Amino acid sequence: MRLLIKNPQLPNKFGVGASNFMATRRKLISLKEKKIVFQKTGGRCHICAKRLKFDAKSGEIGRWQVDHILPKKRGGKDSLNNYLPICVKCNRLRWCFGPRTIKKHLNMGVIACRLVKNKTHLGKELHKIHLQNRLANKKRRKIKK
Repeated sequence: MRLLIKNPQLPNKFGVGASNFMATRRKLISLKEKKIVFQKTGGRCHICAKRLKFDAKSGEIGRWQVDHILPKKRGGKDSLNNYLPICVKCNRLRWCFGPRTIKKHLNMGVIACRLVKNKTHLGKELHKIHLQNRLANKKRRKIKK
């Protein structure tokens, strides 16, 4: 098992609090188990259906991770019954949200895209925020390398 320690200086989606100081233990998954998880969806992300590459390396197209269907934070277990393959991008966006929350976010995203497309005042503001976030992410990634 590997031990992941969260940085107490960084706020998470719940704000700074006890969850930032907790260590999370994750079971290392064997190659055999990883193959079983990968085959559950025919080598596709269970969220966006993107084709995944079983042995993709870091930064390579098709890279994937093992996702907990029911997140550990909400009582999910480290077992094959609770694993599905997920692309890196979907896993970063999903966090530990349940299906209802993801559906709500998708609905709101569709509404936001419509507002941007129709160039409403709110749509223009959303587009501006989106571009600012992309630029901030790009700058942050350049700093890391």
